Amino acid sequence: MPQVQLSAVRFDYPDPVPAATGLLSGIDLDIADGQYVCLVGNSGSGKSTLLRLIAGLLRPDAGIIRIGGVDVDGVPPHRRDVAMVFQGDALYPHLSVARQLSVGRAKTNARDSARLSDIVRFTRIEGLLDRFADGLSGGELKRVGLAKALIRNAGVRLLDEPLSGIDASHRQTLADFLTKVHQRGGGVTLHVTHDGQEAVRVADSIAVLHDGRIVQKDDPGVLLDKPEHRATCRLLTPWGLNEFAFASASESGSNRIELDNLSDQDMDTTPTVCILPQAVSAECIESSSTPMPANVRPTLQRIGGDRWAIVGNLVRRASNRFTVSLPLHTHGRSDEGDTEALLRLNVAGHDEATKSAEPGRPVRMVFADDAVHFFDADGWRQDTH
Repeated sequence: MPQVQLSAVRFDYPDPVPAATGLLSGIDLDIADGQYVCLVGNSGSGKSTLLRLIAGLLRPDAGIIRIGGVDVDGVPPHRRDVAMVFQGDALYPHLSVARQLSVGRAKTNARDSARLSDIVRFTRIEGLLDRFADGLSGGELKRVGLAKALIRNAGVRLLDEPLSGIDASHRQTLADFLTKVHQRGGGVTLHVTHDGQEAVRVADSIAVLHDGRIVQKDDPGVLLDKPEHRATCRLLTPWGLNEFAFASASESGSNRIELDNLSDQDMDTTPTVCILPQAVSAECIESSSTPMPANVRPTLQRIGGDRWAIVGNLVRRASNRFTVSLPLHTHGRSDEGDTEALLRLNVAGHDEATKSAEPGRPVRMVFADDAVHFFDADGWRQDTH
């Protein structure tokens, strides 16, 4: 059974790079036979390194990697039943594309030929078969490399950013094909991407890599509904995550939470609230058409037990997409003065007055409880009840 298991896997920065911790510091990951898993993380988080460790191209400094229940420490790459799509060019410069696809393959039968034809067609390389690597564009190199890896019917498929550099018009078709190859071939697929929405489209499970560790692994629905770490929110929110600082972690249990702007320096060391870009309703404040003054700190307030509301000044509205400004202080930096943060939301419904409201008019935005997530200074989820 080609399952993949990583236990306490550590990989340190090579000398002379100074680092307090390793690039990967204690990775625990269990991928069952038949799973299509996406590994999501920011650039430089160690995603590609993790694939190379599984493939046998790098050796961990600590921990155990098992494929099919067998410890593969010391097992060379060609004996690991692994096929890998590299992020960069990994083609032989002296071979045509057609020859690239045949390297290492035994004599094929009709079924293998049909599979090859499918892969060539879906990766759109029919017109490239007689060309050489130095005559291909970046996107063409990517598609040939993908085809080359998929043709090998390995039990474990490691895909390093397989859809990057692919034309947007073809990306979804190719994503659908990757899931089809996985369903037909079985085994394990581990697909690395920095694009959370790509991961949601193709994977039945997503692992979030942050600060050298897997901070959450579950099916996409669970990660979207209950992110256990703010890295999950940042990576999987489709557009415009609204993130603010608040004074202390204890405030997450309050019904009134005063917000601060979040500086770049404090993004990973400050308690934060993440508001997903979706609101239940928007309504004008009937008693006032005067913008909310800059010296009034915006407050997120719990209403009715299962909703939150905040008041800001309308900047623009396009159909059901609202942009609202909040006059904020910069967290922990009184010398920077007041700033303005923009809250961008899709709104399910709004009152008649809001439809014709002029920019600058105070509006009250209401959110469902599951659209507001609180995280402590280390980034871990805090429950609000």
